[in-house]
Amino acid sequence: MSIQRLKKLFADHVFVSAKEVRSNGIPTQFLTVLLRSGEIQRINRGLYSLVKSSFSDRADYEIVATLIPHGVICLLSALRFHNLTDENPHEISMAIQRGGYHPQISYPPVHFYSISPKFFNFGIEEHLFEEKKIKVYSVERTIADCFKYRNKIGLDIAIAALHSASSQKVLDYNELWKAVKICRVSKIIQPYLEAIQ
Repeated sequence: MSIQRLKKLFADHVFVSAKEVRSNGIPTQFLTVLLRSGEIQRINRGLYSLVKSSFSDRADYEIVATLIPHGVICLLSALRFHNLTDENPHEISMAIQRGGYHPQISYPPVHFYSISPKFFNFGIEEHLFEEKKIKVYSVERTIADCFKYRNKIGLDIAIAALHSASSQKVLDYNELWKAVKICRVSKIIQPYLEAIQ
């Protein structure tokens, strides 16, 4: 009976964590049974999927959202999520609160940014994707962060993202200004904002 319930769980979800298995009242040893039979595969520590599953282009976001639910997709990864860049980062950028725990995960590669608790929560959006909640910073917070971390990701990427958001009309200038003040980059971004308004 438990094995059938576990198979149904996998049929309903792209990824299943050991924690989800336990919370559904299914003994985790049944994961071992399905692993040995070749029906499921281990994606990461405590995270599994059906072998025949086809992953979406946002599968990496789903994986990190499952493994690090307290983290927030940021910077280049958030730009990619919001379709504001053609850059295809080789690792996921994830913000966590300073002093917060971040697990060692083997896949996908993740680069963590430690953010002060005072500024961490501003601009967090939750998107439901394949029944997983993905936390990502808003367009405005992401652009402000890109200017803040311009020495790491490149000023040209930050400027291009600002232009892209403006031309796609997905930019709320009031929210952007709040984010810019929080990130303390108002003097840096001001000339670029004036150029597009």
